[in-house]
Amino acid sequence: MAFVPDDIKVISNTSFASYLVNDSNYFMYYQYLSAEGKAWKSRSHGLLEPNTKLLLEEFGREVLNEIEHVAIQLIAFKDGKTFAQKPAVSVEFRIDTVKFYKLHTFSESVFFEEPVLIYDIVKADVPGRQVLVSADDIKSALLQKKDLEEPKNKAGRREVIKNNVVEVDLHINELLDSTAGMSNSEMLNYQLDKFREVMECYKNKSGQKIVFIHGKGDGVLRKALLDELRKKYNKCRYQDASFQEYGFGATMITI
Repeated sequence: MAFVPDDIKVISNTSFASYLVNDSNYFMYYQYLSAEGKAWKSRSHGLLEPNTKLLLEEFGREVLNEIEHVAIQLIAFKDGKTFAQKPAVSVEFRIDTVKFYKLHTFSESVFFEEPVLIYDIVKADVPGRQVLVSADDIKSALLQKKDLEEPKNKAGRREVIKNNVVEVDLHINELLDSTAGMSNSEMLNYQLDKFREVMECYKNKSGQKIVFIHGKGDGVLRKALLDELRKKYNKCRYQDASFQEYGFGATMITI
């Protein structure tokens, strides 16, 4: 399965097309599904001919949340001739939607002229590994990293746990490799999405301290965070984080 950006030059703001690639001599009955809670929605289904690629759908960034958990089902056959029978395939996998904002995750492929993001469904007759990670698994993994110490200014850092305090750097250059084509409001919304993601992860862990590093600047991000706290997490306490350690650009929240 391949995801192709419409305009790779503005990766942070472009729309995408998804394709199913059949690099075999078999016909394929296929179904492409996305999870909606415990149920599934069929996004595309039909017949995929041998050695072809088929457009499944075109979509904008507003659809990314719908395709975080998807599945592909396949039945292979040859028409009008004998063939080696292949088992039916049903593969579920998680799509890391953050990759759609990062230029380096798209690479060259013999199937497309443009750089693409590819997920193998079946390779050498072996179904792709199912990657299903729950929110509880992610939370558990984060808590197990509590002894991890990282330099404060390490590039690419997302979340660090020091002395049981979770640190999250919300500077946009820490979250994205490129902001080309993104407006100020789009960058702010991306930062707020990260804030909400972390808060949802820890909202039931009473007493957990989280430091959000937002910088001083014009105070727009800090104000937006406090608005979110008052509206959605009004039982949480907040204060300025340690000036000595974080300067004037961080807020500490206690769940």
